[in-house]
Amino acid sequence: MKAEHNEQVEALENKLKEQDKHKTKFNALRYRQAQQSRTMKTKQTTTPTPSPTPQPTHTKRI
Repeated sequence: MKAEHNEQVEALENKLKEQDKHKTKFNALRYRQAQQSRTMKTKQTTTPTPSPTPQPTHTKRI
């Protein structure tokens, strides 16, 4: 009876360890993605792309 209980506890602990491993991996991945998107956002705000449209010229004389 006690040995069986210990096996169940061990199995549960292993399961939790596995979940923990996945959780930390997932959190690291999420953190990295958040950092990347944050840098993308800051890049967009700090370096605005110059407008390719030329300024209209009103020097035409009729």
